[in-house]
Amino acid sequence: MAGGVLALDLATHTGWALGRLPRRPLLPMEARIQKPPKPLSGWVRFGHPGCSVGAFADAAETWGRAFLIEHQPSGLIYEKPILPADTNPDTVLKLNGLATIMLMLAHRFGIRWVRNAQPSTVKKSFCGRGGPGKEGVQAECMARGWQFATDDEADALALLDYAGHLAAKERAGR
Repeated sequence: MAGGVLALDLATHTGWALGRLPRRPLLPMEARIQKPPKPLSGWVRFGHPGCSVGAFADAAETWGRAFLIEHQPSGLIYEKPILPADTNPDTVLKLNGLATIMLMLAHRFGIRWVRNAQPSTVKKSFCGRGGPGKEGVQAECMARGWQFATDDEADALALLDYAGHLAAKERAGR
C-alpha cells in the first residue's frame, strides 16, 4: 500500500499501524456501531533483551527502512516517549533514539506530514474519555472488532485513529 500514515507506539516492543486517513473520522461511539475495517497493524521487537544501544538502534533503523521501502507511507505519527525519572540511562537512549531514527528515516524518504502525540491525548480521543489506560484502549479496539497481538499494537491502532482526527482539524484550519 503506497500512501497512508504510519503510526508508531515506540518502545522495545514497537506497535505499528498503517492506513489511509478518513476525510471525516468517526467518533468512538460511531466507530463501535459502524465497525470500520481494521488497518494493517502489528508489532516488532528491536534487538534482543539486554542488547547494546547500538544493536538496538541498528535493528530499529533496519526495520524502519525496510518498512518504508515496502509500504511507502506519506505520513508518520508517533507517541512521545514518556520516561519516569528513575529510568535506566540506556533505556532513555534507546527510547529517545527510536524517535530520532524514525524522524531521520521520514526525512530520508521525503515524508512531510510528521506529527507526534501525547499518549493521554490519543487515549482520550480514541476512547471518548480520559484516563482509560492500556486496558481501555484494548477494550475500544475490541469494541470496534479489531484484533491485536499486543498492547503496543492496540496503542498504535489508537494512534492511527487519532491521526485521522488531527489531520481533519488541520484541514479545517483549527
